[in-house]
Amino acid sequence: MRQSLLLLTFLFLSACASQTGLQRTIHETDTFLVVLDQNPVPAQPEFTPPYNHPAQINPSDLEQILSAIKITPDKGMLMSFFSEKEFRHLFSSETVPQVARQLSDALLKANPDERINFYQTLPLNSSKVSATTGYLLVKDNQLHFRVNQFQVPLRKGSHPSRAGMNIRPTEKGKYAFSLAEARGMAHRSYKNMLGLEGSDPRWLVIDYTNFPLPGTETSDPLKQHPEKSLEERLRTLKHLRDEGLITEVEYTQKKQSLLEGL
Repeated sequence: MRQSLLLLTFLFLSACASQTGLQRTIHETDTFLVVLDQNPVPAQPEFTPPYNHPAQINPSDLEQILSAIKITPDKGMLMSFFSEKEFRHLFSSETVPQVARQLSDALLKANPDERINFYQTLPLNSSKVSATTGYLLVKDNQLHFRVNQFQVPLRKGSHPSRAGMNIRPTEKGKYAFSLAEARGMAHRSYKNMLGLEGSDPRWLVIDYTNFPLPGTETSDPLKQHPEKSLEERLRTLKHLRDEGLITEVEYTQKKQSLLEGL
């Protein structure tokens, strides 16, 4: 019995040591952590190494790419029809130069079986920070950029990899988001087990070798979603009611609100 317990303890410690050995920290500051990770890409078992690492993307080029990445909060189906999309930069203009330098260095240091995990934490209040997390890698000469969490609250002192774990299911909608597509970048497309096509709105595939040079015009997400006319909004509202997607009360209230806005 004792030998069995010793064997189980040894196996457990070996597994922990092995797991730790799958990651190595490249950069660590008070606000930004970069880790090279050999673990499988979460929920994407078909997206396996080898990657095109080490990869060279100049910090200035990567800064341009990161500056062009925007996110839009998901407001829900009903609100998305009747309000303009809100766009935010993934990284602020103050932090993007440092982020670009550290991620560029990590790409140069990564092995073919390592992706680059990043964790950014910024002050939120006296007890919490906001955490933005994700990973990137180069495969088939394209930069793959995935964002897992965007500005979710995290208790100070907690490891940033725990971002989003303590959010209640009823509150997760507050932190839902999508990455905006722009010229030179698109959502990653895939086929599920049934052969149906889909796309990941939090995963951008970027043609970094031909990305727009400084001074060239990039597509503006705001221009891709022009404001709907009153007639279009009323028709969409009626369609939602007819399909049973909203109640008669919601239909009446929203219609009155739209008409009062004239």
